[in-house]
Parts: sequence; C-alpha cells; structure tokens
Amino acid sequence: MSSADDSAASEEQTLRSIEWERIADRLLNSNLWLTALELYTELIENGIESPRLRDFFSNPGNFERQNLPKEPMNISPSQSIATLDSMELTRYSDDGGKLPDDQVAVLEFELRKAQDTIKALRGSLTMMTEGQAESNVKERKLFVAKDDIPNANEPILPHEKRALNYLVNEYLLKQNYRLASITFADENEDQDIEDWDDVGLNVPKPPGLLAMFRGSAMPVLPNEEFENEKRKLRDEIDALDTTRLSLDEQVQSLKESNEQLQNKNEEMERLLTQLQDELEEAKRQPSPPIQEIPDEQASNDDPIQMQKEDPVSRNESEIDETEKTNHEDTVIEEENTESATDDHPITIKQAEDIAEEEQDTAPNNVEPLADQDQVSQFEGDNSRILERKKVLSKLMDGNPEKMPTTFLTLLRSMVLNVRKEDDRLASEICNIEDTVESAVGILTRCLPFIVPNVLINKREELLPLILFATIQQTDKNERDKLLQLLFNLIKRPEQLQRKVIIEGCVAYAKRAGPGRTEEELLPQCWLQIDHKFHERRLLVIEACGALASHLSEEITSSLILSMLKQMYFENKSSEIKEAIVKTYGLLMAYVINEDKYEQSFDVLMAAIQDNSESVVEAALDIFLPSLAMWANQLNNLESHMIGTLIKAVENMILTAPSPDQSDEQSSAASRFENRLDHIVRALINLIPTMYALVLKTATFAKEVDFDAYDNYEIGSSTNTSLTDLNVIIGSKGLTKELDDKFDELMQKNNDDDEVEIWSTLKWVMDDYLPRIMATLGSLDVSLLKAVDSLSKLLNVFCKTFGRGFTETRVKANFKVMLSPGVAVSDGRCSLATAAMAAYAIGILTAFTDTSDKEELAAFLKETIFYLGENDISVASVKATFTILSKDNDLHELLINILWDAVVHSSPTVRSYSAILLKVIAEQSTEEILSKQMVPALITLGTDQHSQVRLATVSAFGSIAERVSKKEILERIGAQFQSFLEDISVNSYYDIVREIVQCFSRIGPNADPSFRDEFILAKMMKIACNNNQNENSIKRKQLALDLLDAYSALTCCFYSDSVMKSHVLPGLTYLFIDVQAVCSENQSIVEAMIADCEAKLSSSTNQEPIAAAAAGAKEDSQNNFLQKFKEKRFSSKNVAQMFSRRQ
Repeated sequence: MSSADDSAASEEQTLRSIEWERIADRLLNSNLWLTALELYTELIENGIESPRLRDFFSNPGNFERQNLPKEPMNISPSQSIATLDSMELTRYSDDGGKLPDDQVAVLEFELRKAQDTIKALRGSLTMMTEGQAESNVKERKLFVAKDDIPNANEPILPHEKRALNYLVNEYLLKQNYRLASITFADENEDQDIEDWDDVGLNVPKPPGLLAMFRGSAMPVLPNEEFENEKRKLRDEIDALDTTRLSLDEQVQSLKESNEQLQNKNEEMERLLTQLQDELEEAKRQPSPPIQEIPDEQASNDDPIQMQKEDPVSRNESEIDETEKTNHEDTVIEEENTESATDDHPITIKQAEDIAEEEQDTAPNNVEPLADQDQVSQFEGDNSRILERKKVLSKLMDGNPEKMPTTFLTLLRSMVLNVRKEDDRLASEICNIEDTVESAVGILTRCLPFIVPNVLINKREELLPLILFATIQQTDKNERDKLLQLLFNLIKRPEQLQRKVIIEGCVAYAKRAGPGRTEEELLPQCWLQIDHKFHERRLLVIEACGALASHLSEEITSSLILSMLKQMYFENKSSEIKEAIVKTYGLLMAYVINEDKYEQSFDVLMAAIQDNSESVVEAALDIFLPSLAMWANQLNNLESHMIGTLIKAVENMILTAPSPDQSDEQSSAASRFENRLDHIVRALINLIPTMYALVLKTATFAKEVDFDAYDNYEIGSSTNTSLTDLNVIIGSKGLTKELDDKFDELMQKNNDDDEVEIWSTLKWVMDDYLPRIMATLGSLDVSLLKAVDSLSKLLNVFCKTFGRGFTETRVKANFKVMLSPGVAVSDGRCSLATAAMAAYAIGILTAFTDTSDKEELAAFLKETIFYLGENDISVASVKATFTILSKDNDLHELLINILWDAVVHSSPTVRSYSAILLKVIAEQSTEEILSKQMVPALITLGTDQHSQVRLATVSAFGSIAERVSKKEILERIGAQFQSFLEDISVNSYYDIVREIVQCFSRIGPNADPSFRDEFILAKMMKIACNNNQNENSIKRKQLALDLLDAYSALTCCFYSDSVMKSHVLPGLTYLFIDVQAVCSENQSIVEAMIADCEAKLSSSTNQEPIAAAAAGAKEDSQNNFLQKFKEKRFSSKNVAQMFSRRQ
C-alpha cells in the first residue's frame, strides 16, 4: 500500500472515530450504559477504538453509585445478553414490591458479563498478536539481515501504541527524566501510562526498553543457517496464513450465527411480551393463581418451561461431552469460557474450540420450541460418541489393573501377527482423522509406496491424487517429493500420457502462482533435460510451453528460451526438434524482450533448413506465423523477416548447381531445390500476415470500426491454420470489409490520381514484387521444383491480394518484362526464362474464370509461336506444360493449344508441338491418348521435315510405355516400322539411334507382348544391319546404343523361343560390332551371351528332373492308397491310428 493510501485510510478512520465518540457521549449522558456497553463490544470486534467508552467502563467507580433511576422499566436487560438464566417471570407478576433490589441484581449481573466480555476481548487481542510478536522476537534474535526488518511504514495499532507509551514512560522515570515523563503523560491524556493493565493485553509486563535492546543484539548466523532459518520462517508464515484464513471463515460463520441468534431473540421477546399480557389478563380474572397449576400440566403447556427443562440440560450435556472429546487439543480446565482469567492466556486452538462450543450451544439456549425428534437424535449422537470413546479407551488402554500397557501392546502384536514392516501402514490406519490436513498427509506419505505397484499404462489415474496432495501440502520438502513423483510417474510417457501430466502441471501452476512455480516446478523440469529417454525430454519441452503463461516474463525470456535453443542444436532427434520448434512458437506470445527476437529468428532459420520434414512443417506452420506476429509488432516484418528470406533465395539462386550433369551434381541440385523450396514456403506462409499489415495500415482502415466486429470463432471440426487471414485479423466480418475496400481501390488505374498508395503497399509494389521477378529471371528453368515453388508463391500472392491488385499491378509489371524481344540481365530472352513459366503457372491460373483460361491459352500459344519462329529454346514452355499437365482439368486446353502448333507453318514450331505432346502424354489417360494424342503424333510423324519426325519418336515411346491396348500399340508399331523402312531420309541414322534409345528406355516397362514381338525383333534387325555399316564412327555409336538397350532388356524374363529367336541372335550381331569397333566392351557382351545360354541350358535340364519328380510323387500316392486299402481296421484301432503321438 502506498503512503497516499495510508494517509487516506488514516483520515477516514479518524472521522469514523469522531462520529462514534459523539454517539458514546450521548449514550453515557443519557445513562444508557448497557446500550453503550453493547456499542463498545461491537466496536472492539470491528477493530475500532473508542477512548471515551474504554475509560468509562474501565473505571469501577462509575458502577458503585447508588442513585439508580426511580423508574424500574427505564433500564432493561439487553436482548443480545438476556438469556433464560437471567429471566424471571416473578418480576412481571403481582409480587413486584422489590423492583429496585431486582434492578440492582440485574445490573450486577450485567456488569459481570461486561467484565467477562472485556477479559475475553483482551484474550482475543492477545491471541491475534501472540504469533506476530513471537515471530518478530525470533527475527530479532536470529537475523540482522536487512530484508527481515519489519515494515515500519505500516500504521501503528492501538494496543501497540499503548504498550510503547507505557515502556517509554517507564524508561524515562527510571532514568530520572521526570519532566520529560510529565510532558509525555500530558501528551497522552487518553491513557494511564503508569498502569500496564490499561494497555489491554493479557500478558505479563515486558522487562523494559533497556533489556529488550540488549536482548536484540545477537550475533549473525552464517549464510547457510540464515537461509535455513529463513526458509523455516517462510513455512511458518504460510502455515499462519492458512490458520488466519480458517479463522476468518470461522469469524464469518460466527457473524452469521449471531444474526440468527438476534432474530431468534426478537422472536423470544415477542413471545415473552405475549405471555406477559396473558398473565396480566389471568390476574384480573377470578381463576386459580398460576402457582397452583399442576407441574405435569405446566410442563406440557408452558413452552418456556419446556425450554428450560429439556434444551438447557441437553446443551449442558453436549458441552460436557464436547469438552471431553476435544480434551487432547485444549488446555481449558473449566467447563465454560467464564472461568478464563488474566493469568491464563487463551491459545489459538482454545479460541477455535470455544467458538465451536458457543456456536453449537447458543442456538439451543434461545430456541423457543424444540422438536422432540431432534432432541432424541442429539441424545442418540451423544450416546454413540460415549460408546465409541469407551471402546477406543478399552482397545488402547485395556485394564491397567490387570496388565500394563506395554504388555498389552506386545500381546496384541503377537496375537494379531503385526510385523515390523507393517508398522508404517498400521500407523497410518490407526491415525486416520476426518480432516483435509490428515488426508493430505496420508496421500503424501502413501503415494510413493502406491505408485511403483500400479501398472505403467494406468498410472495416469493417480494424477488427481498427486495433484491434490501437492496443492494442499504446506511443507515445501514434501511438495518437492510429490512433484518429483509427478514427473517420474511413467518411465517413458507417450503423447497422451505426457498431455495428462502437463495438464496436471498447469493445474498446479494456476494455484501455486508464478513464484512457487518457478521455485518448485521448474527445477523438476531441469532434472529431466538430459534424461536418456527422449520421452522425458519431450515432457520437459512441452511443459515449458504449457507453463509459459504462469511464469514471469524474465524467466520465459532468459532461462526458457536459452534452454530450448541449446537443446535444439545439441539434439539430433527430429522428434525433439519438432517439439522445441512448436514450443518456441507458443513462447513467442509471452516474450516481451525485443533482444530475443534475433535469437528466435536464428532458431527459425535453422529449423526451416532442417533435414527432417516434420521439423520443417512445425517451423512453417507454427513457429513462423507466431514469430511473424511479434515481428509485425516490432515493425520488423517487412524490413527484416521477409527481406532476409528473399535475400536468402537470391543468394541460393546465384550459386545454384546445374541439374544436367553427373549423378553427384544431380543429387546436389536435388538438395538445393529442397532447401529453396523450404524458404519459398516460408515466404508463402508470410503472405497473409503481410496482407493483413497492408489492410490495417491502409488509408481506408481509419473509417472502419474494428470494435464493432466479433472475434473469429474457430470450430473444432475445421482445419483452421495460423496462416488463415481471418485468424490473423481476428474477425471474419472485418476481414471481408477491409478486403472489399482494398479490391475496390486496386481496380482503379495505377495512374489515377485518386489512388493513394501508403507505405506498406508501396513496399510491396516497389521492393517485394520486383525482387521476386528478378529472382525468376536468373533462375535456371530446368530446376522444375524451384520453378514450381516460386510459381506457387506468386499464385498465393495473387489470390490473397485479390483480382484488382493482380490485374492492375502484378500482370502489368510482368507483361512489361515478358514482352517479345525483351531480354533479362544475362542477355537471354525473357520468354525463355523461369519468369515466363511462373507467370503462366502462378499468375494466369490464380483465377479460374473462362476469360482467365482464354488469356492463359493465348499467352502460351503466342509464346510457342514466338520461340519457334525465332529458333529459341522451348525449355521454359516445356517446364510450364510439365507443371500444368498435373492438373487434369487443363489437359483439354493444352491439347487444343498444341493442335494449333501441329498445323503451324514453321517446322520448328511443329517439332516443339511434338516435344510438348510427349509431356502431356505422361499425365494423360488412355482415352485422351488414343483419340487426340496419337492422331496428332501420326500427323507429325508423316511430316516432310526430318526434325519433326525425329521429335515424335520419343513421344511415341512414352505412349507405348503407358498403354496396354493392342490397337494403340499396333498404330505405334506401324509408325516405328515406317521410320525404319524409310532409308531415303537424310536423317535416317539419327532416327534409328533415337528409336534404339527409346527402346532402351521403355523396354522394361512396356507391354510384354509388344516387347517380345516388336521391340526385340526390331533391335535384332537393327544390329544385323549395323554389321554392314561402312562408317565406323556411326557404327560404333549405334553399337553403344544397342549395348545399353540390351543391358536394360536382358534383365527381363523371356520364354525360350524368344530367347532363341531374338535375344541370342541380336547379341551375336552386337558382339560382331563390338569386336570390330569397340573391343573394350567385348567382355560385357560375352557375359550377356553366356548368361542367356545358361538360362536356356538350365531350363532344358529342369524338364526331365521335373518329369521324374512328378512321376515319383504319383508313385508314392498310389503306394499309400494301395496300403490303405489293404489295411483292415477294427473299431478299436481306428481312433488310435489318427491320435497324436505323445
């Protein structure tokens, strides 16, 4: 509490004290002493000090005056103090001549009650200050540390002020400072500073200021002892706080009981008034006096008499039995609280027992009418309590006169077979109590013995018990043991088991608070970091994320993040890394320290480029969106996060390997494409966050009421991701309104003066998009996966920013770049680069209207014609068709484009159409192949230009590899036959080589009949004709092609007839060519011929062996059946014949 709050509270308390002083003066001046006494009692209970009432009631001379008022009815007993013991019916009867004497007796009784009340209040005040005083004395004796000095800024309490005034005055008198003592006494007129009893505490007078000062000068303990004592004191403080809370609850219940008592007292007063009127009326009537009524009738008719006889006696017995039952916890020697004196202070436990007794007995003392069934029930309960106490006493004590207790204990252990190892369990059973503290203690002691004996798959059922015991346990050491038991509950916890344990940790953290969570729960996590089982390490990682909201920001930013980073780079397990990445994503919501952003981004980049796909997926789907939200808050989204990722893509493309080299370089290209794909996917996942930033910073966003929309509700059945624009903005309706306004604005022309471009949109248009376009211009188009990744980036970008922005900004920039004749930085035509493919794949397919498809078809057709007419490589278009043909819905559109190219006047364009038809054939169905693809290829196969016919060979081979229909295969075979028979063509040798290479590629996967009857036969003929080739160079090249083809085809299974008629002859012809022009491969062909001959010989030798085996099998079956028929069986040995031998 601040000083301003303290001063305000002090002023308010002063004003309230002045108001109560006025009321007290009015009551005392009017001689309303009992009312004033009740007021004084209530003020003390509420912690308000009234000097006027205290001085009046502490002076006995005020009650010794004999000038009582003449009117007997002016002073009446208070309702809250009047009981049946103090009420007499005779004061209202005819015999009322001694009213003044009765009045004096009532006043004396009330005075005694007031004095007892004052004594009880003094005892309560002593009880409340006793614990604080003892702890302060311990601190002064044990410590001199600065942190343990009590707070002197707290307001001084009234009893503390009076006690200090008395001690100061005593010190001044002993040191002969009499003038100072007189002045000090004048300044404290409201206290008799020379009387210790005026302080109001039931404790002996302290020794004095000098003795207290000398006693506080104690040596300082070492640091270790200091920490131990400090820890013990903290535990004691926690226990006292728990006791204080329980006392507050009891005080609240007593207040409620007091209100009930007041209501019942009012009912009783009304009843007494009614009885008084009836008595007065009876006196006026000529009826027998009340004293002559028979006792039996009076006991049945008079409710007051019933109340005096039954409930009072019952309450006395209950009080006696309660005091006997609670004798172990109390030190009260008398039956009533009136026996407490100043020489016997009341402890906390005694105060609780007294409050419970008063709460139980008070309602019964004032209840006007008692139910007979309830009375009998109470009597039955008391009798059962007595019987149980007698049984326990008999069981534990036995008969002391007959045998000692030690002898009885040993006798019971020998008879009942009580072993030493059972002492723990027997002790737990014997000491069971019906309190929460007892239950917590039992769980704390018994759970370590229960857990090892429970099945591992069922141990999670013990979690509620462990958590309850841990939360309720007040001993820190015991809590540590239970938390250790919680983490070691299951040896290798699975995912669901870890989830349950983590939920338990979160439940404990909610109730323990950040302080205890960091001191008690986190150390248990650190013990599991280096555990040999990775399931334990996963438990620690997942627990750090779940507990992040219950820890301080300093611990989360420093300790947790550093620990997770270290674990990520030290562990090789992909499962561990995936869990760390997910936890990192969750921690981004709770980290505030801006210095940790760079560290988190480094971990993100390492996770994105990890070799494990699961780690990459976790980084892209969870960690990246979470860090992007924080980067957006720090204004680092565009300048740092997205800019760094684009820079990484640019650097990778500059050092990209070529895929058309050796196998080693091909694998390097594959690894490069995978790493590039991960970074591009990160850029794709950042597009919604970037677009949300553009929308929120737009000029029209100021006109939108963000608070008018409800939060976006995430359904349990939907696959909502963190990259969903509605989730990022927070409201579906708000997202739609902002998106509509942005699209409406972007549909305007870029040169329109009404279009206002704000900073974030300007960065997208002037920095982000141009860098992506430049990257595509320098990318090798043969890296298909990289082209596909960047095309997806543009596709998502256009779909997110909308049609208006795509038409007026994105397409406009690409059309300028891809105009015919425009070259990129390295001098290549822009239409031959990856930019052309990305534009067709990513931008022109972003929207699927009819006009969009027509625009795509027109662009591809114009590009093919331009490249063919200018004799430019068609690799970019081939890459485009390879990726687009994966979508079956686009096959019709692509084939229609190529039909226009088939009939084009340029032979280069027609050859390009054959190359592209092969690309589509690899993804098409047999129906499309037979109806559209084969006719187009046959048309091209009869072209007069050899380069066109040469381009169709590979396409025919791809179709033959994929189909099994005989009609299609026959048409393809006829086309191949026409190629081989047309020897007049200038490029005949090139066509033959292309056919052989095609057979080598498709032979192992082609239809077996087509392979055996056509491919092998044609290859044998080509090998035979090559023997007659006079050009040694061409003969060698074709021989090497045939060698590769036979190496691929000899791995297949052939029949003996095919082997003899086609394979061996073809290899023989090939051996002649190899022996003549490339003798270094002669051993390979010889090995292939030997292998084929061995297969033929083995199959020939296996025929007689198989026939002999079949004959032997038939003979054995006939012999067995013959013996079975000759054997005669009796009814006895038939069953034994098929019985199992032992």
